[in-house]
Amino acid sequence: METELRELGFRGCTPSDPMKTTRMKSLLALPALLTLLTATALHAEPPAAPPKGDREGMPPPPPHFGPPKGGERDSKRDWDRGGDRGDRRGGGGSGMPGFGGRPPMRHDAFDKLPEEDKKRVREALDKVWSRPEVIAAKDKAMRANEEMRDTIRESLTKIDPEAAAILERIEPKDHFDPRELPRLPATDSPDFPKVMVRRMGMELQSFSRPERRDETRKLHERVMTFPQVQEALAKLESSTGEERVQATQKLREVYREAIFKEFQNARERRAADGNKDGGPGPGSPDVKPRPEPQRDEQPQR
Repeated sequence: METELRELGFRGCTPSDPMKTTRMKSLLALPALLTLLTATALHAEPPAAPPKGDREGMPPPPPHFGPPKGGERDSKRDWDRGGDRGDRRGGGGSGMPGFGGRPPMRHDAFDKLPEEDKKRVREALDKVWSRPEVIAAKDKAMRANEEMRDTIRESLTKIDPEAAAILERIEPKDHFDPRELPRLPATDSPDFPKVMVRRMGMELQSFSRPERRDETRKLHERVMTFPQVQEALAKLESSTGEERVQATQKLREVYREAIFKEFQNARERRAADGNKDGGPGPGSPDVKPRPEPQRDEQPQR
């Protein structure tokens, strides 16, 4: 997903761009940890107590959320990327809930599982990642993470105002606070479909550059008029109970596929125009290509 987002001016995280990783790290840490612990509970021997704190200067950082450093892993071990479905169809973001797929699973115990077991776990997690109750749980975790960060900032200001000022200077000014996302009402609430659509638009905008968010909003509005998206939305509005949960997952899947198709169309238009440097393309934001993401790549053998 990150490649497509980058094509239309959406943010990505690369080792060479540390200042821009701050926002995504804070969103990724706790949801990824939840998935890691789920896999461990299902298939692994009891692990050591999980480390506390998030990955942004709050030690110690959780292990195995990025590519290994300097041969940390044996080359024969599986480097799980969450499966092809995980990045494109998993229903729930590796960052924002509901957009882009569940986070990849990187854990030594999971690596040792037979391929059949790993496949089964991936597919099962893919199915639950966009269920409303899981989205609500991810929301709760991300909001708690933001509250912890706020508390740390306040305490740091009291203890060492100069250190707090230094950190404030280097923090991104456009950090997206997940607490801004509307809370999902009960699944059978008449407001549920409307809130879900609003959330999908906000989740998409959370990945865009600040100067592109108006164009991103228009992209969301345009995609919501597509026949296949309207059909999925109508199904959501007319369903109840477990059928509505499944309709929610279907709407997210259709929405993502439509968004990705728009990204692909924009790339093709730029290529046809000879616009190889990622400049403005018809009907798309002004874009500049970024390096390929490293987070989910296989390590060098």
